[in-house]
Amino acid sequence: MEEVSGQSSYQKKQQFDLLLADYQACREDERGLSAVIVAAFSIAVTLIGVMAAAVTQTCEFSDAQSCVRVPDYILAASPLIPVALLAYITMLGISATLRTYYLRGLEEKIQEYASEPLLGELLPFSYTGMTVQAVSLRRGRISFRILANLLFIAIILIFGGYTSYVGFHVGWADQITMAVVYGCAAGTLVWAVVQGTVRGRVLFTETAENFLTNPEGRRLPQPTRKQPEDDKAERSLASYLIFPRPEDWIKWVITPGVFAVAAWSTGGFSRWPTFLALWLILEYLIYNARYQWNDVRGVIEDRAEGNRRLPVGLGQRHLRRNVAASLSVGVLRLVVAIVLAVALKLTAPILLLIVLVFTIAIAYEALRSPKPIPISQEPEILQRLPARVVAIWCVVGLGYGIRSGVGFLVGGIPAGSWKFTAGVTLFIAFGIMFVAMTWVLAATDYCVIGPDRTWRWKPGIDVKPHVALFLRYVPKIRQDLNADSSELKQGRIQTDDSDTPGRSDSILVKYNSFRTPWNLPFGASIILGSLLGPELAHANPPLAPDIMVLSVSIVGACLLILSTSSKTNEPDRAPVNDRATKLPLAICAGGAILIVCIAILFSPFPEALIAVIPWLAVTLVYLIFCYSSFQDLKDFTRQLQVAFDSLKQLKGLPEILLHFIIGKKTSEAIGSMPKPAEQANTAAKMLTAGNGQTPNGEVQHTDSANKTAEHN
Repeated sequence: MEEVSGQSSYQKKQQFDLLLADYQACREDERGLSAVIVAAFSIAVTLIGVMAAAVTQTCEFSDAQSCVRVPDYILAASPLIPVALLAYITMLGISATLRTYYLRGLEEKIQEYASEPLLGELLPFSYTGMTVQAVSLRRGRISFRILANLLFIAIILIFGGYTSYVGFHVGWADQITMAVVYGCAAGTLVWAVVQGTVRGRVLFTETAENFLTNPEGRRLPQPTRKQPEDDKAERSLASYLIFPRPEDWIKWVITPGVFAVAAWSTGGFSRWPTFLALWLILEYLIYNARYQWNDVRGVIEDRAEGNRRLPVGLGQRHLRRNVAASLSVGVLRLVVAIVLAVALKLTAPILLLIVLVFTIAIAYEALRSPKPIPISQEPEILQRLPARVVAIWCVVGLGYGIRSGVGFLVGGIPAGSWKFTAGVTLFIAFGIMFVAMTWVLAATDYCVIGPDRTWRWKPGIDVKPHVALFLRYVPKIRQDLNADSSELKQGRIQTDDSDTPGRSDSILVKYNSFRTPWNLPFGASIILGSLLGPELAHANPPLAPDIMVLSVSIVGACLLILSTSSKTNEPDRAPVNDRATKLPLAICAGGAILIVCIAILFSPFPEALIAVIPWLAVTLVYLIFCYSSFQDLKDFTRQLQVAFDSLKQLKGLPEILLHFIIGKKTSEAIGSMPKPAEQANTAAKMLTAGNGQTPNGEVQHTDSANKTAEHN
């Protein structure tokens, strides 16, 4: 290095260290990248050979009796795997090209610090430049360029030969599709390879110029400390378009659950491929398209309420773009659903599902079209119940009937049978209960709770009538809101930091009421389930078990509602005790045990277990809502935790049963007695009281000995 003095020497040494560290990091990346490219290329070539050997065993390529029959579209899609590997290798190659030019620049800067050559006139840090001089496709040695071109030709022949080999043995429609898809893929790969090899200098120059002239593009994100209001941050548009409603995950369980039970009853599991196709098309394509339409119509309302649905963006331009993207993807989902229906020969059922889903959607959107109402203009909104709102409450359950109908039909239950009618009606009632309990919890987000546990409307809040009116059926909340309606109308209600958001309170386990819009469909679901369950379990004779299961179910449902209902002498039950939490679970478990015992008497085992599934499904969902707040429902992981915690409460079931068997006084007396471990500890203390030693002989100063010493 050149010798300089003072600050200049220190600065040059510091710059040299930075350049050397950058160079070492790039060289390390280059070594790792080379190993990855070699491994990926080997996998691609091997994979094509294995796949070629595998497809020759199919009936499209062989006339042997042992051939495997595979659909043409599966064979046509098989080249996609090597295409993906080749695309990955090409991306790594382009990255290597950029790294090579960058390394050459580093080498030139580092050579300025070299005082003498390495070999002859060859300076140190010339390895990358020498390598490029030999292997470059633009100015490298002729022999290497010939070998590189042979490699490219071999790849084209292997990939193109395998693709053509498959294409000659599939139908004409698949041949056209393969020609378009793989032709475009091959052209894109060739263009990318040319950019990363022969035109590498141009690629590096354009990339560097874009990097230097686009400061906004290279600006790093600036994360800040999360504030409470940031909990309502928007989702990205990409994540929304992929999965619009992740919080509705439980709806995905309905159709496979119904299919499993129906197929268990009829022995119709052989139709599972048809079910899988219908289920995925219905949920991911049709229903998500319907949800995207709903979110577009309610995008501003959802944003105001903090629902993480269609993102609004930073302004009108972003909103217009997001709405257009959502509508386009929704239409694309329906087009893909129809294409898959034709390809899978499910055209009639898929078209019927689209018509049913969007007929219900149109009715729902027409009923809920009025804008949210500012609560300051109608503080007495809970005093009346419009017919439009009741109609909305009824319409929302029809979609659950569609989901269950698919499961019943594919599972082997005929559409004209009373089992199918009862099952679909059961799930319509279940859907009304599900949505009603969701919306009554959602309505708590319109409120705050004061330090004295008094509920009040949020000042300036806009409420959806079909959601807010559920609060009229929660006695405690309705009483508080009606008492403050006059002050709210005059604008005198104020909130402070001591108020608690209503969305964080589990109201249904404390303030439930017997006559509510969710308990009525809950009872209907229980009655229909008690009639359907024994029939699916093939109970014989049919009438007696139906009556017995119906009796147990009705009594259990009434006890569940009563166990969570508000008492007149308990105006506020904010601290829920263990007994209030465990009692509903004990009722649910007790009812399940009784139903299983009844079913075993009349049905073969294990089919007898089918009889208890409707009871467990409806009551467990009911209890999960009772134990949840609206905040819990919006948090996916929290929902699972609530369900798990609810199941853990069953460990107290033996204690509750023992309490009822031996009586209250005896139970309290037993509970007040010291346990065996406590008795052992008491005996040990008694042994040490007299001699100041433990049972092991260690000296211990007791309280009495200390007091005597102090007195003396």
